[in-house]
This record gives sequence, structure tokens and C-alpha cells, in this order.
Amino acid sequence: MIYRNDPAELPVVDAPSYWDSSEKDYRKVQNLIRGLTPRITAGDEDDVTAGTLNSQPACGVLTDGRVPKKIDYDEKKWFKFARGQSREVIFDLRHTSTVTGFRVVLMHKAEGGVYYPSEFTVALSEDGRSWEKVFVNKQFYARDPDEILDYKKDFGEKLAARFVRFSFELDVWVFIGQLEVYGTKVLQRAARPLKPTRPRRKKERRVDRWLMPEDFMGIRELLLAYNCHPGREDQGRWTVEQFLPYVGYYDRGGRLCDYFFDAYLFLPFAAFPMRVPACNADLWRMYVDNTFATGYNTDALDFAFGETKRRLQNVITAMRKPLADRIDAERRVLQALRANRALTDPLASFDERRLALGALDDKLCLFAASAVSRGRDRLGALAGRLESLSPLSVLARGYAAVFTADGRVVNSAARVPDEPFEVRFADGGVQVARTDR
Repeated sequence: MIYRNDPAELPVVDAPSYWDSSEKDYRKVQNLIRGLTPRITAGDEDDVTAGTLNSQPACGVLTDGRVPKKIDYDEKKWFKFARGQSREVIFDLRHTSTVTGFRVVLMHKAEGGVYYPSEFTVALSEDGRSWEKVFVNKQFYARDPDEILDYKKDFGEKLAARFVRFSFELDVWVFIGQLEVYGTKVLQRAARPLKPTRPRRKKERRVDRWLMPEDFMGIRELLLAYNCHPGREDQGRWTVEQFLPYVGYYDRGGRLCDYFFDAYLFLPFAAFPMRVPACNADLWRMYVDNTFATGYNTDALDFAFGETKRRLQNVITAMRKPLADRIDAERRVLQALRANRALTDPLASFDERRLALGALDDKLCLFAASAVSRGRDRLGALAGRLESLSPLSVLARGYAAVFTADGRVVNSAARVPDEPFEVRFADGGVQVARTDR
């Protein structure tokens, strides 16, 4: 940070100290701050711009005794202050001295936004804590847009002080070419002790929340367009071509996609003299004429909006046919889905399947019962036939069977063996022997 608002940087002075009377310039009226480095603070440290735009306190330009003659933004002899609301430039004279007046050299260059400071105040202090305001100027007025003001002030009395403070407000830029404080090192008898001025209570600048759209007419995106540059007709005249990229959003192919901002604010360039006496009715008429000039600014913005609306309408028209076709195709698909009974009434399909399964179950039961009955009848018939063909059934009708001892059937009288054999009846067998031999 370029400035530090730290009161501890000032030395603590509990008792005054004085210059050595043996110094050669002890009684000489001189510039008491020649070559001194000031302590500089800002009213709003967060609003102070980069160090490249603010001169460094130790650069020496403020008190080197060289007064710039050129009204030039790039002239290095000017000490630059940029934004930050206000400044305090404090010099420590090192010992209590007699102070009689001061000098300040200022630059005014309206085209670059460099104006004289407002509320320019000079205060003196013996201890760095209690201050008496000895000079207050509400506003320095410029007679020409570009000029240098070399302002000197004699306080009309001699004042005893060790610290000198220059305070001022600033909008954009303040350029100071030289600061001087006149007096002597010797504390003269006529030097009046200071009477501390009751400090004015500063209005606190507190930001507890950001500005919301509902606080600002519903505006969410705002474009600030600077117009009307005095003496520079090539600047501050917006054309349709310049507005189009800000009115509509275009893709990389140059196709308009959407609107970009919902509000536009026209303001004059910083070079426009908005302070008296430089500002007058003729200048404001010039600004109004510039703002509403045919083909520029508000007129160009109005045309750009119309052109953007036309291009967007073409985009909408080009998109409408394929979009309508797509909607019709999707509608047909939807109608087909609605006609599908499985989707509209899935339970009905289950009920139909349940009834069909019931009918099949009944048929299967009847078929199974019929098949079992037929099988039973056929099995009975086969069992009867098998029963009729059984040897036991034959034996039961009075027949007998002859078997040898080893179980072979004897089916002829000639084969009846000599050894015992078996005659088998339906209810059992009997061992017999042949007796005819």
C-alpha cells in the first residue's frame, strides 16, 4: 500500500525543542520544508489507485524547489495524487519554528481530469496531536481548462509550530508542483502559541452491503458510456457500429444470441468542466446537443437496439420451422404411446393373462383326468389279458406242471425222469417217483 494511515509515524513531542542559534540561517526567512519528505495519508486507503498513478512520498518532487512550467500529464516535476477521497500531507519541521505563510503550485488540465483540489486546508501543530487550522479554501477556481495556479498566502501573523499539515479533497487527479512553508528557525517573540481547532467530525463512510437491483430500478447490467469531450469531436460520439457489440451478445461466428445490458448511462468525459466558473449554460447545451446528436450516442443506441431486435427476430424465425417439426414428431410419438394399452392400462393386460391362464388350467385338468381314465381302462384290459395268460391261472383250472429236480419243465411222458420229480399244482408242489419201471 502506498500510504499508511498510522499516527504512530509522527514523533511524540512531550516538550518543545528549538533550533541551535549558531546555525547560519537561524534568523533567515526561508522555506522551512525545503527537501523534507512528508508523511501522506489517504481518506480511503482502499480507494487509492496503484503506485504507478500516485507519486511516492519519498520522491522529493514536492519540496525540491523546482517549480514545473509545463502543463503536461507526463511531466515528472508534478507530484500526482489519484483518487482516495482526500489527502493529508504532513511535514515535521524537526524543531519549533516561526511560521508565517505558505505556497502551493497546482495544475489544472480538464482534458485529463486534473482539477484543483477542493476544501484545501493548512493546519499547524506544536506536538503533532493538537492542530489549529490557519487557512481554509473551499475551492480554487480555474479560468481556463489548462492552466497553472501559483498560490501564496501570508497568514498576517507569526505562529509557533513544529508540524505543518496540508489537507484537501480530490475527485480524480490533483497535481501539485511545489509546496513551501515560510518562516524562520528562530522562535520570534511575536510568534503566537497555537489554539487547537475543534476537529470537525467526519462523516463515516460505511458500506454494509452491495447495491442490489431492487435498489436501482431493477437494473442488473449497466453500461457506462462517456460522451462529449470538449475540443475533441473524435471522442465521445458513439456510433451504431460501436454500440452493437454492447447491445447484443454475438457468438464467435458473428451470430446474435441475446441482449447483453438492460440499461445505459451517458456521462460526460472527465475533461468536461462541470465546476463554476468554467461551466456555463453554453457548455451544458453543447453536452445536450452531443448526447442527442443525429446518428450518435442516444440516437445510435436506439438504432442499435432496433437492429439487434431485427436480427434476433430473424434468428427466432429461422429456428421456428425446425423447432415446430421437432414438436410435431414428438407429439406423434406421444400419441402412439397413449394408444398403447400396455402403457395406458397395464393391469388390464395382467387380468387378461390371468383369465387365459385359468382357462388353460381347466383344460389341462380335464385333459389329465381323461388321460388317466383312459389309461386306467387300458391297464385293466391288459391286466385281464395278462391274468388269462398266467400259468397259475391254468393250474387253477385243474392242470398241473411237472418239473425235474433241477427245475426243468417236463412236457412229454417220454421225458419223465427215473429219479424223483415234482408235480406242481395251483396251491403247491408234490414230490413223486416213477413206479412203472
